[in-house]
Amino acid sequence: MLPNVDDDLSFTGRQIVLYGTALIPLSLLPVLLKIAGPAYFTAAVLLGLAYLSFGASLAATRTRADARKLFFASIVYLPLLLAAMMYDKV
Repeated sequence: MLPNVDDDLSFTGRQIVLYGTALIPLSLLPVLLKIAGPAYFTAAVLLGLAYLSFGASLAATRTRADARKLFFASIVYLPLLLAAMMYDKV
């Protein structure tokens, strides 16, 4: 959550893309630490890219509809990522 002091949402858009970009390599740390394997790696990359695409879309358009899409993507992202980690361990 960011404060509502960014009238044209340019700063907020940059923050969304920056943190979305950082999310991908950070979500790959379990693979580097040998906690997860190739199935998790694939899911982490694909989910991270999808999340980043929703964030980039919001940063470009700055519409309420794209903000809602990013919100729902954020709700779906973590459970799917954790499910991929559980699947990888089975």
